[in-house]
Amino acid sequence: MAQTPEGAMKARAKALGMTLVDYKGMLAAGQKWCTGCKAWHAREQFGVDRTRSDGLASACLDSRHTGNPRGWAGRPRINPLSGRPGPMAKPRDGDRLQARACVNRMVRTGRLPRPDAMVCVDCGSRARIYDHYLGYAAEHHVDVEPVCDNCDGVRRSSRGEYNPHRDGEGKFTNG
Repeated sequence: MAQTPEGAMKARAKALGMTLVDYKGMLAAGQKWCTGCKAWHAREQFGVDRTRSDGLASACLDSRHTGNPRGWAGRPRINPLSGRPGPMAKPRDGDRLQARACVNRMVRTGRLPRPDAMVCVDCGSRARIYDHYLGYAAEHHVDVEPVCDNCDGVRRSSRGEYNPHRDGEGKFTNG
């Protein structure tokens, strides 16, 4: 059996621990119950939700804009590198991909300038990439210098890093 609007109001008033007359009085005064912070607020403090019968969201804007994702339980962990909430993988020694991802994230969030906006520290031409000049140890993931492609190749060769254009004997291939 379907519930009438009057029956729905009775059920809601009972759930809030008030009489139907008091509940209707709050609605007539332009108030709405917030399911987020469990308090009455002016209707203007609620966002639009066209799927609901009154056209307003069930939670006020203040309780919806907490910065946490929907369904979040507990306090967010703080990332020690960024100082912001969110998970972070522990830095691993020798993990080249993780070190590069860390630098790329810093460039994307504006904590490091784009390398192509800087000059190469070796030759003074326009840089293209960042070089992990101290290696890929966990404590040096963000220790980088901007270098151009040529200087990056020279640095990598001097360190004995893999070069896809050279064979095992150090000669260039056609690849």
